[in-house]
Amino acid sequence: MEPNFHINISKEFSNLKFNNFSPIQIGRMFCSTDTVIEKHLHRNYYELTIVKEGEGIIYANNKEISVKTGDIFLSYPFEVHKIVSSNQNLLKFDFVSFSLIKEDYEKGFNNITENFSELNRVFHNNALTYMLGQAINEFTKKDVNNEILDNLINLIIIYTLQAFTIGKFEDNRLDATSKEDILCYKIMNYIDTHFFEIKSLNEISNYFNYNYSYLTNLFKKNTGMTIIDYYNNKRFEIARLLINEGKLNLSEISLKLNYSSLYTFSRAYKQKYGVAPTKHKKT
Repeated sequence: MEPNFHINISKEFSNLKFNNFSPIQIGRMFCSTDTVIEKHLHRNYYELTIVKEGEGIIYANNKEISVKTGDIFLSYPFEVHKIVSSNQNLLKFDFVSFSLIKEDYEKGFNNITENFSELNRVFHNNALTYMLGQAINEFTKKDVNNEILDNLINLIIIYTLQAFTIGKFEDNRLDATSKEDILCYKIMNYIDTHFFEIKSLNEISNYFNYNYSYLTNLFKKNTGMTIIDYYNNKRFEIARLLINEGKLNLSEISLKLNYSSLYTFSRAYKQKYGVAPTKHKKT
């Protein structure tokens, strides 16, 4: 079996320069029967997962998306991500993640984020699959050609944008659902993708140009929870992930999650889970 590999571009390829995007990581994974890509928090970047062989489940914000050979899945910034392979038909997948610099690219991907939920982000494109394979091959060479990589990843981004603006995706946009459902999805999406920036939930009211009371009543009617319930549940979920990662101490986590103090964060965490964050066990 070929070896797994995962290249962290920010560390190993920091000398490479790209004008329209910033690559974050790239790699290829060959799953075994016990392989699980555990739940983790994406930062401010997009990620493409291309299934080369096998089948499994991709989780995005706890939504299950079944994938198989040939499927391509686009992950959004700040999503909680997890991948589980089938034990009978093991997954082999390529992946690349990137943040965007070019304004047109950023606008295009923002439009995708606003209009496509977790459940309708699977598409197919043989050319894109080939180009990512070529990009991975280029990254593994001793003398990496910056121009080739720049062109390949630029084309990958362009082909992804095209996939969501032509063909079958025209019928899968959120405008096939009710206006109320669309607005509720967009509220959840705004919270998910601006999570670390939100200082007050009133920002949501300003962003959508609706009265906050109206929005929270509409959200409650359509989802069964209030906006603050959704926000707090997301905040606790991310708190657990950040504690599991072990890269930040509790004071840094409480600050990043916009708690007024470590004491406030610890008290809220204990009320939610029954234990203080210092007693948190990795799950």
